[in-house]
Amino acid sequence: MGHNYGMIRNSLKSRFRQLLCIPDEQISQISQFAEEIVTAFKSGNRLYAFGNGGSASEAQHFTTELIGRFKGNRRALPAISLNSDTSAITCIANDFGFEQVFSRQLEGLLNPGDIVVAFSTSGTSLNVLKGLEVASALGAKTTLLTGSNGQTQRNSSQRTIALGGNETALIQEIHLAIIHIVCDVIEVLSGFQPDEKNREPREIIYDYDLTPDLVPKNKELVWVNGCFDIIHEGHLLLMEIAAKQGNHLIVGLNSDASVRQIKGEGRPFIPELYRAKTLARIPFVDQVIIFSDPNPLSILRRIAPHCVVKDSSYESVDYPEKDYLIANRTKIVYTSHISDLSTTAIISRLHGVNSNVN
Repeated sequence: MGHNYGMIRNSLKSRFRQLLCIPDEQISQISQFAEEIVTAFKSGNRLYAFGNGGSASEAQHFTTELIGRFKGNRRALPAISLNSDTSAITCIANDFGFEQVFSRQLEGLLNPGDIVVAFSTSGTSLNVLKGLEVASALGAKTTLLTGSNGQTQRNSSQRTIALGGNETALIQEIHLAIIHIVCDVIEVLSGFQPDEKNREPREIIYDYDLTPDLVPKNKELVWVNGCFDIIHEGHLLLMEIAAKQGNHLIVGLNSDASVRQIKGEGRPFIPELYRAKTLARIPFVDQVIIFSDPNPLSILRRIAPHCVVKDSSYESVDYPEKDYLIANRTKIVYTSHISDLSTTAIISRLHGVNSNVN
């Protein structure tokens, strides 16, 4: 591993943590923001965006995705960055003061019902706050994207979405992710992409509810399966390796009844739905399918994954689905086995501890 491996891995974790821990309330705000933009465009209104420094780049990035394209070719959407006209900016800054570089432009351009979105990592930039104040007074629908560092001042924006903590670079990266998510939603709601509900699968599915439309067709599907009764490092290693084999990881989960068939009465310790919900929260996992047979052969025939990942202990044995996978030319990846990392081994050690205590 490289000298900076630990630093890079920790940096990646901090970014994923900020995205994965966005509260439901703010996800609703982002959804409302996207819906508001779609409504405005359908009514003939425009979107204006602005910010300073890196946030100016975010504003231009957002408007470029809209007036150009995001995923597919479609008509241009009316979006303007107020950071782009250097003549206007330098004129206003020189003649009226830098705090008016956005508000002065909005005075001349804005119509009631237009969308105004401002980017400010601190939420305290005077020219940004002045722009939001004027926009609100002129009847625009306003949104401020800022950091969640407690520095945000009271402002006249109708919506404040505070994300990314207190590190400027990280806040800007989170804002960029939100820009792309919002563009995705806009294109779906405007009919430029397939409906999101039909395009994206449910996180948890029972085998008897599995229909072809619940599994994505345009992705490389990767499959792992197990009882996952008490999740441990071996399970996480299995899923981390599996996630790198494609772009949609499906975890097959034995139902309570099938676990009893395999492990005997008294198992599982954790009911199937709780096990499924735990697995679905793991960042690598895209989908969990609870299946009722002791082995996943029937499910594998239905979803035909690109790759199946198994523990290396299976490599030298004949397991029920092996012949099917080979005949179907499915890629099989065997991971390194970690000694004693199994639910059965963990329970055995716990029983030993309890016996010593008693």
